[in-house]
Amino acid sequence: MGVGNNRIGKYQSFSQGLLVDLTSAPAVNGIKSRSVGYVLNDGWNWNDATWAQPTPAKAVLGDLLIEQDSGLARSARLRRHRAAA
Repeated sequence: MGVGNNRIGKYQSFSQGLLVDLTSAPAVNGIKSRSVGYVLNDGWNWNDATWAQPTPAKAVLGDLLIEQDSGLARSARLRRHRAAA
C-alpha cells in the first residue's frame, strides 16, 4: 500500500467506482460539477472524458485519494520513528 500503515490505507471500495477530477470543472452558482451516469449491469459512463478514471472494486482508497511525495513520506516516517523512540 502506498500509504503504509496509516488508518486510511485500510479502507477499500466495495465495488467499481469512478474518480472524478473537479479542479477544472465548470461552475454553476459557484458549484463545480461534471455529468456522469450509471447503468445497472453496465457500470459508469462518462463518455471517456479525461477528467475521470474508473477504479476497481476493493481499491485502497488512500492510494486513490492521497498523492504522496516520496521525500515528504520519508521525512514523516523518520519523525514518527524518533517520536516512538
